[in-house]
Parts: sequence; structure tokens; C-alpha cells
Amino acid sequence: MRLKLILPVVEPNTYEEPKQCPKAGCPSKRFIPFQEVRKNMRDKVYPEVKARRYKCLRCGHTFRVYPRGVSKGQVSQRVKGMAVMLYLLGMSYRRWPEATGRWY
Repeated sequence: MRLKLILPVVEPNTYEEPKQCPKAGCPSKRFIPFQEVRKNMRDKVYPEVKARRYKCLRCGHTFRVYPRGVSKGQVSQRVKGMAVMLYLLGMSYRRWPEATGRWY
């Protein structure tokens, strides 16, 4: 039996531009790039990516935009997908370091 599994991709240089201010009650759609910050991650290929910070021109709220495959948490979407895949194949979390070569 062969399985073809497609894991989420981490693209450190692909950002989705914000469409609206995430602050509740602010309808603004205008932002300025505020800063780029380093974000440490638990990923075999990219241990660190850059998150972009934007500032809303209406309310002054600052927020982060992460690259594709990265969220607010420290673990990338690819590692989460791999963990689910191994769990569905019957591997316990105790054997994870043997399969991946390290503990995340």
C-alpha cells in the first residue's frame, strides 16, 4: 500500500497582505509596514523566519503577519502535519524522536 501525503509548505518569503485591521470595531483597510521581527520556530528546515508588523493608520493598532505555513505558535504547519500523519499511521509520540531525528 502506498500513501501520497501532502504536507503543508513553509514559504518564508511569501506573505499575505492584510485586508482589514484585526482590532475589533476598526473598519480600516489602510496600514503601513512598521517593522520586521525574527520569529523562532520549531521546524527542521527553517529554525527562524521573519514576521512583518503593520500599523493601522486609523487606530494605531500594530499586528503581525506571518509567512505562509507559519502561525502565532512556535511549531510550523509542516511539523504539525507530520505529527498528525505519524499519529494516523500508528506511531506514538514517544517514538517521534526516532522517526525525525530530534525532539521538537
